[in-house]
Amino acid sequence: MSLPKPDIDQELQQECGQELAPEAVVAIYKKPSQLKEIWRRMRKNRAAMIGLTIIAVILFLAVFAEQIKPYSLAVNQNVKIRLQPPSLAHPFGTDGYGRDLFARCIHGARVSLSIGFTSATLSLVLGLFFGSAAGYYGGRADTVIMRSVDVIAAIPSILMALAVVAALGASPLNLILAVSFARTPAVIRVVRTAVLSVGDQEYVEAAKAGGTRDIRIIRKSILPNAMGPILVQATMSVAQNILSAATLSFLGLGINPPTPEWGAIISESKEFMRTAYYLMFFPGLMIILSTLSLNLVGDGLRDALDPRLKS
Repeated sequence: MSLPKPDIDQELQQECGQELAPEAVVAIYKKPSQLKEIWRRMRKNRAAMIGLTIIAVILFLAVFAEQIKPYSLAVNQNVKIRLQPPSLAHPFGTDGYGRDLFARCIHGARVSLSIGFTSATLSLVLGLFFGSAAGYYGGRADTVIMRSVDVIAAIPSILMALAVVAALGASPLNLILAVSFARTPAVIRVVRTAVLSVGDQEYVEAAKAGGTRDIRIIRKSILPNAMGPILVQATMSVAQNILSAATLSFLGLGINPPTPEWGAIISESKEFMRTAYYLMFFPGLMIILSTLSLNLVGDGLRDALDPRLKS
C-alpha cells in the first residue's frame, strides 16, 4: 500500500498564511543559474562595470574598424597631410607619413587584442595541462613540473619573450608564442594551487574510490570547481600580454611597419615626441585603457566568484 504524496503547494500556502498562485509556487522553487548569480554580483561592482564598458567599446572599434575608417587610411602614405593636429577630419591627427592616426589606432586594436587574447588562450591551455597534472598527481610529477617552472620564472617575463623572439625571428606568430611562453609559468602556478584547494574534497575522493579515470576526475570534478581563480588569472594575462606585445613591437621585435599595432605606432612616433605629442599620446592611451579595463574586469570577476562574498 503506497502512502499519499504530500501536497507541497498546500504546505507552502499554510506557512505563508495565504493562498498562493501556481506561478508563485514555481518561482519559490526556481533557483537562479550560477552564471546569473555571478552576473548579479558583478553588476554591483561599479569599477568592474566601468572596465567592462571600456573594453566593450574598444572591441566594438576593433570589430567595425573597416566600416569606421578604411584600412587604406591606416597604411597608405600621403605626405601632403603629414603631421596634422587632431581635427574633425582626423580625430587623432596624422603621423609623419600622412596616415590617419585614428585609423591606425582602431585597426591596431585588432592586432593588439588578437595577440593578447590568443596568447592568453595558449598559455591557459598549457597552464591547465601542466598545472592540473602537478596538483593532482603530486610527488615526482609535481617536483619536475614546478622546478622547471621555477627555472623559467626566474627570468623576467619580458626578457624571456625577448629571447624567444630573437631566436625565432620577428613575426606575429613568433610574437604570440613568445608572449604566451613567458606567461605560462604564472598560469601553471595558479592552476596547481586551485587544483590542490579542491583535490581533497569528498566528491573527488568518492570519484577515485568509484574507479573513475583520472582525466575524467580532473575534467569533470576538479577543474569546474577551481575555475574561479583560473578565469581571473586568464583575464589578467590578456592585459599583461597586450603590454608585452606592445613593448616588443616598440623595440622592433614584434609587428613590423606599416602594419598598425599600438607599440609599433609609438615606436614610429618617438622622433616627433616634442613637436607632435599626440602621435604617442593616443596609442598610449589605448594601451592604458585596454589594460586598465581588463584588470578592473578581472578584479570584479575575482569578487563575484569568491564564495565568501555571496549575498
